[in-house]
Amino acid sequence: MKKSIFIIVMAIMAVLAIRTAYARLADDRVAISGVSPSVDVYRCIGDRDCDGIRDSSDNCPTTSNHDQADFNSDGMGDACDDTDGDGTKDSVDNCPEVANLDQLDSNSNGVGDVCDDADGDGVIDIDDNCPTDINPSPQADIDGDGKGDACDDSDWDGYNDDVDTCPLIYNTRQTDKDEDGIGDDCDNCKMVPNPGQEDSDGDDIGDDCKTDWDGDAIPDVDDNCMLKPNNDQADLDEDGLGDACDPTCDGPNCPSTTTVAPEEDVQQDFGGGCTIMTVGGDSGTIFGMILMIMAALSIAKIRKGD
Repeated sequence: MKKSIFIIVMAIMAVLAIRTAYARLADDRVAISGVSPSVDVYRCIGDRDCDGIRDSSDNCPTTSNHDQADFNSDGMGDACDDTDGDGTKDSVDNCPEVANLDQLDSNSNGVGDVCDDADGDGVIDIDDNCPTDINPSPQADIDGDGKGDACDDSDWDGYNDDVDTCPLIYNTRQTDKDEDGIGDDCDNCKMVPNPGQEDSDGDDIGDDCKTDWDGDAIPDVDDNCMLKPNNDQADLDEDGLGDACDPTCDGPNCPSTTTVAPEEDVQQDFGGGCTIMTVGGDSGTIFGMILMIMAALSIAKIRKGD
């Protein structure tokens, strides 16, 4: 009888000891991973964070993470990994691969500014000169003001630089006669397509429109007589029309009267000792032609009579 009572007492004491041990184990779970004391610690043996994943397979054995997420596949779960070393675990870091202690998210889209690309153009916002307008690298900025052409209107004419035919010259008309993409207001060859705007001599006249129709070595755009050779470009009355093709002279430098030199008298020998002289000028020329015809007829008759 005494022996039976002893055995029963020992059994009760063993049960109490085991329960005490598990109670302490439960306290350890709370200290290690924050597991609620209400969790059945008996099922957490071998699973310190009691997330249902055995420690041997858990990528965060001391931090509960049922999903076992590991975005960078480094073998350490996001719940306990801090890839960028900024002090914020990957599971809650809005830029897990780029350190950002302040976790700033200006547009509140859940992605930190230091790794966000709001316009999806491949350039992150902190480096994007137009963070809300699509403008892929190389991020054109014609006026060098740090604001990209896609969102900048440098000349304040209502057209952003990336679509403005003259981005640095105010031109609300946006006309482009030669359709070369360069507006008329800034095109150095308005009627000849030259998107490159080449100007080898730097005179603001494009190389592609320097033609020379009369071959006098003076480009048409500079020639005061485009269709008549005049290398000297003389313009006595300074009216912009060269003397070689100007029918009148009405400027202060013009002489008061213009004398037309008479044509030289011409003698024509019809043979037989007969000659005839034509007189200079229009009337003289007509009269001379009549005399020439009459003389020719007379000579013909004389020779026939012979």
